[in-house]
Amino acid sequence: MTTTTATFRSTQLACGAWLLSERMPSMSSVSVAWLSPVGTAGDPAGAAGEGESAMCAELLLRGTERSTSEELARRLDVLGVQRNASAAVHHVNLSAVTTGPNVSGMLACLAEMVRSPRMDPEGVEQAKALGLQAIAAVRDEPQQLCMQHLQRISMPEPFNRSGLGTPEGIQALTADGLRAAWHRRCTPGGTLIGIAGDVDHDAACAVLDQALAGWTGSSTTMVPGASPRSMRHLEVMPTSQTHMAISLDAPNARDEDRHAMRLAARVLGGGSSSRLFDEVRERRALCYSVGGSYSAGRDLGRVTIYAGSRPERAQETLDCILRELERLECGIDADELERARIGILSRLVMSEESTSARAMALASDWFTYGRLRTLDELTADLRAVSLDQVNALLACRCGASWREGLCRAIVAPADLA
Repeated sequence: MTTTTATFRSTQLACGAWLLSERMPSMSSVSVAWLSPVGTAGDPAGAAGEGESAMCAELLLRGTERSTSEELARRLDVLGVQRNASAAVHHVNLSAVTTGPNVSGMLACLAEMVRSPRMDPEGVEQAKALGLQAIAAVRDEPQQLCMQHLQRISMPEPFNRSGLGTPEGIQALTADGLRAAWHRRCTPGGTLIGIAGDVDHDAACAVLDQALAGWTGSSTTMVPGASPRSMRHLEVMPTSQTHMAISLDAPNARDEDRHAMRLAARVLGGGSSSRLFDEVRERRALCYSVGGSYSAGRDLGRVTIYAGSRPERAQETLDCILRELERLECGIDADELERARIGILSRLVMSEESTSARAMALASDWFTYGRLRTLDELTADLRAVSLDQVNALLACRCGASWREGLCRAIVAPADLA
């Protein structure tokens, strides 16, 4: 099954995985975002193996059944492939970029890494040691720790996991268990391969159909479960600053209000012309850092605000942020809307110049919407949002009950009421 739209093409490969491409003939690089349905939301909980997907992501880069870790690295380096692997809520993302002439070789290597990762005991122990270090390192980054606490209390299970796993979960993992989990969870049904750059779609299909021949299976997408258990978390630790993070419900990526919310959130906290930056930092000098953003997934959306302040000014900083949230309900003006619109459109245009960003956007769009969206469509949607639409959203969905449902996480040297 193949669909062609302008420079976009989508083909369901013989194994059932989807290849999604955007030809960008002016670019020298070709990037791949290979999403495997092995996300953190599907990990066993807690000590049963939470961190499984993060360990699998690390091990993808550590050799295949055919090649040791060193041999695989040499093969990829000969092709000029820059690569990375990471775990997110729904997928493990294996990303890679090279130049046009090496695309076929890169795709064959990536297919081998996904189909037959080595996952030997030595590699697993090394990956576990790195995973435990990453978890411990969060304690040295209070801002990251604060955001991790916020995710845990504000997102429904199992979407509230940090992505790093837990020490108990990682310690429980074994080479045999990880190998079995990968082959059980990583199926062609649910696999999305985005590729962008000066790429020949048909040639890429031929390489992948050969490399993935005989691969079978399908997966189930995780859905939000139980609601958060708490609306507030405080951790007292010896830090020179107080770190505050707030999360509020927002439209998901398929909600018709998503574009209006994106614009409103930028007015609130996006950049140095935003209300939070202007009022909390510039006028009142309450904190050294403050900002807000809107993120929208297929099932959930959130508005998130972060501020870092001196302990003695932390409560005043928090109060000021809450007042700005309350003021947002009254609406924004035309100048604020246009500044926000221009800022978002500029970022969209700049992302069009990155093959890596485009490859990831292709795979993400297919997962979220079941289709590919052009830059023209995205810009037209944003330009079509009126001031009345944004203010209607704020009046209807961002009132007192919205603010009462906010979650907050604080990392501070002392309690903050």
